[in-house]
Amino acid sequence: MLSGYARAGEIDVAQRLFDEMPNKDLVAWTVLIGVYVQAGRYNEALRLFEEMEATGLEADEVTVVTVLSACLQHGAIGLAKRLHRHMNQNGLISRNARVATSFVHIYAKHGCIQTAMDVFRGVCDEFKTVELFNAMIHGLAHHGYGDKAISLLDEMESLGLHPDETTFVGALCACSRSCLVMQGREMFNSMLDKYGVKPDAKHYACMVDLLGRAGQLDDAYRFIQNMPCEANHVIWSSLLTACKIHGNNKIRKLAEKQLLKLDTTYKPEKLTLSGLFSDEKRKEVAARVRKVIRCKSEHRQTR
Repeated sequence: MLSGYARAGEIDVAQRLFDEMPNKDLVAWTVLIGVYVQAGRYNEALRLFEEMEATGLEADEVTVVTVLSACLQHGAIGLAKRLHRHMNQNGLISRNARVATSFVHIYAKHGCIQTAMDVFRGVCDEFKTVELFNAMIHGLAHHGYGDKAISLLDEMESLGLHPDETTFVGALCACSRSCLVMQGREMFNSMLDKYGVKPDAKHYACMVDLLGRAGQLDDAYRFIQNMPCEANHVIWSSLLTACKIHGNNKIRKLAEKQLLKLDTTYKPEKLTLSGLFSDEKRKEVAARVRKVIRCKSEHRQTR
């Protein structure tokens, strides 16, 4: 009955029913904690978990995953670390990819990328899942470890796991943040032919971001023009931001024109990073980007 009210979103009724239960078992506590997590009331979810612990009940994997969802959104990294120690002591992470995935998500979000990688590596290969790989790839991508993120694709295949749409969003994002243009192009082109994954708007947006960050704005604009679907607000905004950084007024005007078609209330200074940068600052940022690209090019030539 408690789970029924939970699914219906009747939080107050679920709480009242829970309070009236004479014997509250682990399942009941976990269900109610999950109700608050789903409602976005993370602080209350964590408070409930502390109350549960005070009764002497020990969290199982379902409880831990539920609580970690609240930790992720509420920023409770201290509690996450305590749960990690507890799960490690019981040897529950090495054979449980679901729990490991939750820990990878929260550690990566809080910048503890090495700890996230340690969790990932601690899972036995036969228990690793696509979801676990995706969490690690996205974490590495977010923190600029493009090469490491891409290398996990090969590792996935070696374990017989098939990359999905989410995998490629993370991998293409990794290429974008690390200016790995050639690798990004090759990966995008192989999605359908090699892996049977049809690119969607998120993948096209990643490619536009990749080309834009690299300063290849003509290529980015042509890429948008050749897309099989209409470019959305995110894609044109990404191109516009790149134009502002690299000082390409010609394509900037084209991007702004398209954004006006999509949103008549559009105001450039509110939508893009340009509102934060002076002309001198934009030139400085563009110079740094060009230097990174030049260094990567020289590095490839010397290998």
